[in-house]
Amino acid sequence: MAELTASYASALFDLAVEKGKAQEYSDQAGYLMGALADEDCVRLLEHPNIPDKGGVFLGAFKEHISEDMYAFLSLIFDKKRETSLVAILREFVAMVKAGQKKAVARVISAAPLSIEETEELREMLSEKLQKTVEISAEVDPSALGSVYIYADGYFIDYTVKKRLHQMAADIKRGCGV
Repeated sequence: MAELTASYASALFDLAVEKGKAQEYSDQAGYLMGALADEDCVRLLEHPNIPDKGGVFLGAFKEHISEDMYAFLSLIFDKKRETSLVAILREFVAMVKAGQKKAVARVISAAPLSIEETEELREMLSEKLQKTVEISAEVDPSALGSVYIYADGYFIDYTVKKRLHQMAADIKRGCGV
């Protein structure tokens, strides 16, 4: 599935670069992803018995997207790939940002990050990745004292479970904790 997602995202990226509209299409993709965060919209896309999902979805957004983006989305619906749409758009936006020396770090934590924590994390990741980093923070109460960070193809697992396993490994090796 990841290969399929990357193929579609790459095709949209190539088109955007060819037309010199990478940022414009990226902004439209961001707009669409925001709309797809709505549960009703997701249910529409995932429901197997709704005829002409593409027509309903595209009709709702036609005034807000370019002809090329409309044609791309039509292809997605024609090929019955609508359940992968968010992943495709996310991958496309990441490709555009990579070309601009920008990265989006998706941060999942049990509690909301403070403004100071967000800024400190953004600065640390910017330094490590040598890119301008934008933080996309999500709250997942089930994370319980944990933080997951997805940034520019890297995954940082700073969970309680991970730290306990590392501590146990250190003790087995005779390292001080």
